[in-house]
Amino acid sequence: MSIWFIGVLALVFIVIGLLHVIKEAVACQSIVTGGNDFPKGFSVLILLYLGLGLIGIFTGFLHADGLKKSWINREQESRAMTVTGFISDMPAYHLHLTRFDFTVKTVEGKTAEHLKKIRLSWYQAPEIQAGDLWQLQVRIKHPRGNRSPGAFDREAWAARENIQATGYVKSGEKIATSDDMVFFRSRYRSAVRQWLYEHCSKNSAALLSALLIGDKSGISQQQWESLNQTGTTHLMVISGLHIGLMAAVGYWLTMMLARTGALPLRKMTLPRYAAGAGLLFALIYAFMAGFTVPVQRALVMTGLALSGPLLGIKARPTTLFLLALCVVLSIEPLAITSAGFWYSFSAVGILLYGCCGRIFMNADINMGGRTRLWLRPQWLVFLMLAPMLLFNQQSVSLFSPLINLVAIPVMGLLVVPAAFLALALQPFFFSVSIGILHFLDDAFRFWDVGLATVSSVPAFMPVVSIGLVQVVLIAGAVLVLATPRGLGLRVLFPFFLLPLFFPDKDHPAAGEVKVAVLDVGQGVAVLLQTRQNILLYDTGVASRGRFNSVDGIIVPYLSRLGIDRVDRVIISHGDNDHSGGLELIHQRYPEAEIMSGSAVTGFEGAMSPCLPGMKWQWDGVEFEVLSGSRLSVSDNERSCVLRVTAGNEKLLLTGDIGKKTESHLINQFESLEADYLLLPHHGSRFSGSQAFLSLVNPSQVLVSSGYRNPYGHPAEETLNRVERLGATLYNTATSGTLSFVMGRGPEAVKKYKIQSARYWWR
Repeated sequence: MSIWFIGVLALVFIVIGLLHVIKEAVACQSIVTGGNDFPKGFSVLILLYLGLGLIGIFTGFLHADGLKKSWINREQESRAMTVTGFISDMPAYHLHLTRFDFTVKTVEGKTAEHLKKIRLSWYQAPEIQAGDLWQLQVRIKHPRGNRSPGAFDREAWAARENIQATGYVKSGEKIATSDDMVFFRSRYRSAVRQWLYEHCSKNSAALLSALLIGDKSGISQQQWESLNQTGTTHLMVISGLHIGLMAAVGYWLTMMLARTGALPLRKMTLPRYAAGAGLLFALIYAFMAGFTVPVQRALVMTGLALSGPLLGIKARPTTLFLLALCVVLSIEPLAITSAGFWYSFSAVGILLYGCCGRIFMNADINMGGRTRLWLRPQWLVFLMLAPMLLFNQQSVSLFSPLINLVAIPVMGLLVVPAAFLALALQPFFFSVSIGILHFLDDAFRFWDVGLATVSSVPAFMPVVSIGLVQVVLIAGAVLVLATPRGLGLRVLFPFFLLPLFFPDKDHPAAGEVKVAVLDVGQGVAVLLQTRQNILLYDTGVASRGRFNSVDGIIVPYLSRLGIDRVDRVIISHGDNDHSGGLELIHQRYPEAEIMSGSAVTGFEGAMSPCLPGMKWQWDGVEFEVLSGSRLSVSDNERSCVLRVTAGNEKLLLTGDIGKKTESHLINQFESLEADYLLLPHHGSRFSGSQAFLSLVNPSQVLVSSGYRNPYGHPAEETLNRVERLGATLYNTATSGTLSFVMGRGPEAVKKYKIQSARYWWR
């Protein structure tokens, strides 16, 4: 994606918003003067469009240039260095790991001119808090993610958060505690979190922390699963819903106060009082939530919605909606890389389109009309967001609209205001404050039980493979469905959905096999697709916190291809970086046959040994096991070595074999020639001997390794041996996912980093 994309996209939203505003102004002038000035005004708009086009492109260049200048120097990566600076925000905790943002002041005793903000992890860290001045021994690197179709874009996230590098702390020494007011908000949020955990159960405190201060680090994996399965995750992520509901509370309280005669309405109109109070409540909530990027986006949307009564401007809801898009993308162009951006604006957009200005006949006297009035918004949002959630491999509950119909007002109008009330009363009426907290604690216990009960009911849409085209088609169908009945457009609804029943899947031809070496970091996962069958060789690493290779990389990749099954899984051997995702793969694809070169610790499912001599054929493609379980040596040496033959081309997958197995293969086979070779043991210096490489004689050598991995893979000695061979080397650490097709004749290996380049990728 070039830098033009961001600039032009931001420009489109800006121009559309300004066109609406100017068109309304010109129309109003025509009515007042009795003339028809719009043709003249329209020519002005054309010139304005061209001018803003240049500004939009220039802004895109500026954003890209500024981002690239913020990248850390390569000399600073993966080496130990001493930095001094401040803990810049409230730390987050996960088991024995502490994560925090660090504002750098000096590097190796010299003023940090380039390095500013980094995110660090500290295992078994001492007590730290925002504002503390520390001297730390750290190792950092560019915040590179896994570059693979459908994978989380970590570099875009880092750019949105202004994080220049990530790393870990080796040791540290606290120098001083700062009283600077800059850190007041973070220290106050930390104090609130501590207060909640002292007076509530752990689970309830975690949920209240998420609602009050935007800290989700304490929510357990089980709680996240219940929230995801019931479609209520958005309630724990501070967004436009929460900010808007708090603004509504402020607006309503002001209206109630005005009825008592306590407001001097002669000096200011009641709508302005109410809008000002609503904006104040929204600002206080945003202050508590830490002004993160999603909170800023929500605050912009709420502020523009309240700008009408506050400033006395009458603007159409669609105009305010488009202006909100303009402001959000102007503040942060990379907001479009966030799923939350699309969820938020899609939900608001469908509500404006499907509900605003509609008249529900007899809704005030007819119970059926009232029911439709309450249910319509929930079902519209559900229908619009469900395909987006499926596209991102998230579960969708059919109960979600009904659950949210109750949960949204309860959370937004009762729980959150009650939590703020307890916080406000804490310095003055401590016992009352604690009483409210205990009530909320009991309420959340009931909430957890209720969600667990509902999530146990099998009422979920299956997590199917859905592509971007399908998302667009379903969104179009929902828009048609939401049109007024009188327009007669709803007859088009089936035509939008018709293509979904006839998907155009790009299957390999008979005798061909698609190969993808997925970028799973320091691990291995290779996907092989014949015309009718799918084989997965290794499954990447196990879960690190809430990330794992299966849910984060493998399944999204399969989803992008429209694949919803795996026929066979081959685990080269039991090391975590090869077999860590096996349990998750087995849960998601229980029908898949599993083979392994060695035992896999913790896996209790059915698994057969990978034995030399095993052969099978799928769709004209031959698979043969050359080495595996029979070797009585270490797990690495027992790796299942698989040769794949399609036409005149061959691929050799080698796991983590070392010199012993290489020597065995050299003695066992007269020819091991292969066009493509997955370099043994990620390119370790103890693997890929010159004799082995010469016997295989590949023209393309593939390496699956992690960026700046601590093992130094691939080793310089091994790279030199590949270079002497004259083969072309491809590394997932630098090129992302590698893909090619065998059986069509010679074909260049495709690099995902080049195919789908983003300007924010280094």
